[in-house]
This record gives sequence, C-alpha cells and structure tokens, in this order.
Amino acid sequence: MQQDAAKRNPGLPTQRVQAVLFDLDGTLIDSEGLTDSTIREVVARYGPANAARPPYETRGRTWDDIARSLLQRYGLGTPTNVLSAELLAHWSARFSEVEPLPAAIAALAEVAGRGKSTAVGVEAMV
Repeated sequence: MQQDAAKRNPGLPTQRVQAVLFDLDGTLIDSEGLTDSTIREVVARYGPANAARPPYETRGRTWDDIARSLLQRYGLGTPTNVLSAELLAHWSARFSEVEPLPAAIAALAEVAGRGKSTAVGVEAMV
C-alpha cells in the first residue's frame, strides 16, 4: 500500500506517520477573533476606538510584535512591554471563551485512536 501511494505522489515521504503535530490557531480553535477583539478593547483604553491591524501583522505574531505595530500606527504613549503584557493578560483572561473548530475534537480522537502521538504547537504565545 505504501508503494502505491509513493507511485501516485512521488514527492511525498514513504515512511509511516509516527506522530501528528497540530497548530492551535485555525486548526483546532479559531482564536483569531479573540485576538482582534483584544486589540480593539485594550487599545480603546488609550483612546482610539475600533483599533485594528491587518491579519499579516497579527497572525502568527508575538504580542510584542503586535504591540510594536499598534504603537507605530496609533502612537499610544506606552512602552511596548507594557502594552504587550496588557494584550496578553486580556487575551488569556478570555481564552476559555474560545470554542474548538467543529472537526477538531474528532480529528484528535481519530489520530489518538490510531495510536499516534499528538502534540499541539503554539509559537506566538512565547
């Protein structure tokens, strides 16, 4: 069976899958809406209402990166580390509100049911 798959897809590895790594955002949960509302709500404390940044400035980025982008755009008059900490604290306090994507639990159960190791990776929180 592996040889047949290799013939159909010559660029794919022929070894069996040993483990599956899931990225958190957009794969298991959709927390990006929480990121967007966190930005709006925290920046509003400093004055500008409805603050937003384009997805390429917030997706897969650290809170320090996002804070720098917001400070550059809105000139909020607070240090990067302070704004970053406020963003993270606000996001973390509301994280339990985020629901799993519809097929996420089934996908994890399927992988685990096949005896595969699983891990969830999330880099932007660091």
